Amino acid sequence: MPSRSFPRSLRPTREGWAFLSLTFLLGLAALNSGNNLLYLAVALLLSLIVLSGLLSEQGFRKVRVSVQLPRRCFAGTPAAIRVTVRNGKRRLPSYGLQVRLTGEAAGPRFLRLGPGEAATASLQPCFARRGLHTLPPLRLATRYPFGLFAKSAPAASSRPILVYPALAPYPEAPAEGTGARQAARRRGAGGELFDLRPYRPGEDMRLIHWPITAKAGRFMLRETAAETGGSLTLVLEQAPNARPEAVEADVSLAAAAAVAACARGAAVRLLAGQRQVPWGTGERHADRILRELALLDPAGDVLPGPGETRVPGERHGALRLALGAGRPAGQCQ
Repeated sequence: MPSRSFPRSLRPTREGWAFLSLTFLLGLAALNSGNNLLYLAVALLLSLIVLSGLLSEQGFRKVRVSVQLPRRCFAGTPAAIRVTVRNGKRRLPSYGLQVRLTGEAAGPRFLRLGPGEAATASLQPCFARRGLHTLPPLRLATRYPFGLFAKSAPAASSRPILVYPALAPYPEAPAEGTGARQAARRRGAGGELFDLRPYRPGEDMRLIHWPITAKAGRFMLRETAAETGGSLTLVLEQAPNARPEAVEADVSLAAAAAVAACARGAAVRLLAGQRQVPWGTGERHADRILRELALLDPAGDVLPGPGETRVPGERHGALRLALGAGRPAGQCQ
């Protein structure tokens, strides 16, 4: 969104109020005394005010701000939001620019942006609770050139941002299935073939795939798939008379368990009433589970009571959480 969009916001700084007061007093003195030197001094001070407005407006011209939201944002943790400010003018630089969220006084500053130059900084707002939030609009501000006035203008509109649950400490690995170990589709130490690629000097010659090497006419190295330790089912239910703080703590525990399991390559699924995520692995699958946990509303989603969720597949490990009870109920039967 162009930063020249109106409306502008303009207010004197502390130094600006002192400057205006001095100008007013000199003006009164000039009117009462008729002294030409005082008239010249007042005219000079007024010209500085006009010049301040012109230079600050020139600094805003053709300056654009773009926002990049983080891939993941967790409750209680500052979100690293990337902000890029670009000066689109061909000849003139912009000085003393600041980008901040509406309603906040702090934000990254850019002392000088040359013609066509861009600079990137980060904003770190913190959201206390999980769920769908709205990132406040961004404003471009400056006190250039004399620090007498603080001028700001809209720079980027508000945007929705999904905040995942806070990750509770989870030192122990969740329960895993007792069935046969599964090969995850990622590179690692395992027995299943993952991919073939050209050999690079210094690598283990024992991993060369000789039949493919003979056909290709060059050394080809085989990569294997990592093996994982089973799977995890997350079962969320509703404990009676649960306090909201206890519910949030259990949702954070479920989020931590899902992230930890997906990080080591385990297959994970979520059963939380109507909110269900089927089996999957990897970081993207963890994001799908975190999204459902972020939007979970125990009251609106009508979760089943403790022990009411039937978990098919007894060989799969499971973590059952009665939200608000504060402790996992252990293995599902």
